[in-house]
Amino acid sequence: MSEVAIIIPYYQREPGILRTAIQSIYAQEIPLGVTVRVVIADDQSPVPPEPEFAAFWHSEISVEVVKRENGGPAKARNTGLDTVRHADVVAFLDSDDFWDPHHLAKGLAALAQGAEFYFANNFYEDKRTWFDGLEGIDALKAASRLGDEGIYHISGAGIMPFMLQDCLAHTSTVMFDNRIHGAMRFDEDLAFAGEDYLFWLTLSSKAKAVAFSAAPMAARGRGMDLYRGALDWNRPECIRRLFYALLLHKKVRERFCTTSASKSVIDAKIVKLRQGIIYLLIRNGLVHRRISGWIIRELARKDRRFWVEFPRNAYETISGKLRGNFEFPIG
Repeated sequence: MSEVAIIIPYYQREPGILRTAIQSIYAQEIPLGVTVRVVIADDQSPVPPEPEFAAFWHSEISVEVVKRENGGPAKARNTGLDTVRHADVVAFLDSDDFWDPHHLAKGLAALAQGAEFYFANNFYEDKRTWFDGLEGIDALKAASRLGDEGIYHISGAGIMPFMLQDCLAHTSTVMFDNRIHGAMRFDEDLAFAGEDYLFWLTLSSKAKAVAFSAAPMAARGRGMDLYRGALDWNRPECIRRLFYALLLHKKVRERFCTTSASKSVIDAKIVKLRQGIIYLLIRNGLVHRRISGWIIRELARKDRRFWVEFPRNAYETISGKLRGNFEFPIG
């Protein structure tokens, strides 16, 4: 008998969203001898989670709620990880996403074949998948071995250059061997962006074997989403997202970039993020004074290089905008 723990960080403002995620768990093909433990880390959600799963029942699935003070997705997922220390496998599902019925079985099959970390493609917007927008996927497939059921296999060292180039994994498709990597936790310094990407990079660097499915095994919903909600240039959360993305890439460079090529890739992203922050300080600084002031103070503490390179980056940002070719960083 093996136990799969599914961790759901939960904060939603509308009822019914979590119900779709839970329904997709109960629709899974559960292999013989597997029990499923769903842990919902309630991050002080305005909408309580309990009514969302009250109508579901399965002999091999249990659902529990762990209450915690609001602290963001990294702390909520860590609360879940602390709760399921003895699970054999950990899977993640965001509360507004849902799984293909074959997701759990496919991931468990990949782990049974020796992988320590598994992820899959996912539907990002309607019929468009996440892998559709990544340039390196064909090269990643070519560097991997195609096994049973369309699962690709590659070493952790082999996938690292691809993972440094792009965030390949989406949280709701990730599964990992908790018996080997159960001590890992999300970086709580990255409160609003990047904590998941850093976790996947760390898993890749530690895992001997990684597996992935190019077929989409999950779909992203439209509930409360800190990342999507911070894509609009006009929202104050946008500059906060860029700030945390900057901190993320500084950590990535320090921990994982061992070659000049990998350093160049991350350095280019860091420059773009610094320029994006400058652009938003100029564009929205007077409108969003509170968060702009907070960003300036935090930059003084956590990225002194920002101010050393400020004159050059400010010039490039302003001149690029005037020429109409300023590329705003996604982060």
